Amino acid sequence: MKHVLALLPFPVKSFLPLSALRSLKERGFKVHVAVQTMDAHPYVSDLLEDFIQANSILDLSEQNYSEYNDVIRDYIDKHGIQVIVQMGAALIYPILPDLKIRRPGLRVVDMLFNPYGHVWDHFLFENSIDAVVVESKFMAGIVQKSTLIHGRDIRIVRSGTRIEPIHTALANPETRPLTVGYAGRLSEEKAPLEFVRIAKEASRKTAAHFKVYGSGPMESEVRTAIEQANLGERLTFEGFLPAAEALSFIDILVVPSRFDGRPAAIMEANALGVLTIAAGVGGIPEMIHEGVNGFCIQPWSVASAVDKICFLAENMNILTEMKAKAKTFAQSEFSYERMLTDYTEAFNGR
Repeated sequence: MKHVLALLPFPVKSFLPLSALRSLKERGFKVHVAVQTMDAHPYVSDLLEDFIQANSILDLSEQNYSEYNDVIRDYIDKHGIQVIVQMGAALIYPILPDLKIRRPGLRVVDMLFNPYGHVWDHFLFENSIDAVVVESKFMAGIVQKSTLIHGRDIRIVRSGTRIEPIHTALANPETRPLTVGYAGRLSEEKAPLEFVRIAKEASRKTAAHFKVYGSGPMESEVRTAIEQANLGERLTFEGFLPAAEALSFIDILVVPSRFDGRPAAIMEANALGVLTIAAGVGGIPEMIHEGVNGFCIQPWSVASAVDKICFLAENMNILTEMKAKAKTFAQSEFSYERMLTDYTEAFNGR
């Protein structure tokens, strides 16, 4: 049984890799998590109650940074940790060289989701990292072009999803108008204000309704933009809901990201029979089969998104067919079990 310590900056509810770690327990892994802080604000925090109950959590929020090295090393020794999985805890990168020197048998795996943020720390300390896990060919190419390590071990682990529809009278598409939605983090890279602009323009050409689901640092700006759009019930802010519940209320998901990796929202939407209109950035083009589970559009183009929404609103038969195809596509292309198998091999070094 492998003992794995995952390093997180903070625990975000519905964070797919965290869900995958929980599932890996069923595959024989003993999973521990270390967090720099338990407060994920402005996102919704995962309370990690299962890890707390299992005494498999290292909360670093009460530790001075100068103590991180000793505290983490002691935890590794106490719990027999064999694999460290770096999941964006930027403050812990500088500790990795010392850990590898003192514990040469320790396997360090770094997960990189897009070319921004802590990816710079990765390359500063890449000599202390044994393998890199990415979600897309796009990101694998970034690492391959940037690494100075010959034969760098890069594992493409395409994320997957397992999600069941929620059936409620309110969510029944037969009892509601065509509904277009945004569901995800309200942060700059996800471009939620772009969705508001799309909704304003599309509302002039269709009878569709528009809903925003999510939380994050841009919530106040998004609320203000929705109020200023003055579309009443046709454009509403719904706040945070679990993915399955939020997506059950919409027919078309719009993902207007400025940059992205492999958004869980696309997989979750398709699994529920919701097709996607998404900006062709990062790993997104690898997730969209044009005209089957959705459409890729030109990034930062309100007009492109509006054109697709209007096309679907005017061709409801095509929309219905694509929603069915999206669900089938998700079953074959977004396999959760396949993702777990790939994680298992990456952590084991096979």
